[in-house]
Amino acid sequence: ILEKEVMITLDDLFKQKLYLNPQIARAQGYRELTDVLAISDNGLFLIESKALGIIDRVPNKPMEKKVKGLQKQISTGIDQLVGASKKITANTTIYDKQLEEIIFDKIPFPHCIVLVSELFPFGDWKAIEYKMFNVMAENRIYLSVIDLREFMQYVGHARGSVDRLNLMLIERVEAFVKNENIHMKLNVVKE
Repeated sequence: ILEKEVMITLDDLFKQKLYLNPQIARAQGYRELTDVLAISDNGLFLIESKALGIIDRVPNKPMEKKVKGLQKQISTGIDQLVGASKKITANTTIYDKQLEEIIFDKIPFPHCIVLVSELFPFGDWKAIEYKMFNVMAENRIYLSVIDLREFMQYVGHARGSVDRLNLMLIERVEAFVKNENIHMKLNVVKE
């Protein structure tokens, strides 16, 4: 469901350059590259979605365990995005769901986004933050971990401009690096 919400949210921005569950070939058949791939002239966006409903299957689970479960899912999402970005860098052929080749320019520093239904403000996030710093430095990607509500605000404040969304997400990554804190909120200043 979260993947489809992302598709609906991004549809007006990316039009025909938005792909749900793009595929890559493997020895036997195909496998998913990422949950959502969005392409523009100046940006490439790879999104892995992690819904809280999947993370929180056990009712009345202590918050500490919920946070650990969410962190595990985020870590997995980061690993998936690193793998996807490496496939793109290696010029691996990517297909849409109908197995038609997706043709696009390989853009340096793609946006890799782990999108969660909710980003808990509790617990120790240093290990995830450290992993994010390392992954960005080693793989030449912009990496964001963001909840759906904030992501929708970014899309709304982009006001129909993919370039504006691209710039705002770059600024978000810069703020993450400067503040060394995964828990950030959108702060739009009117020009």
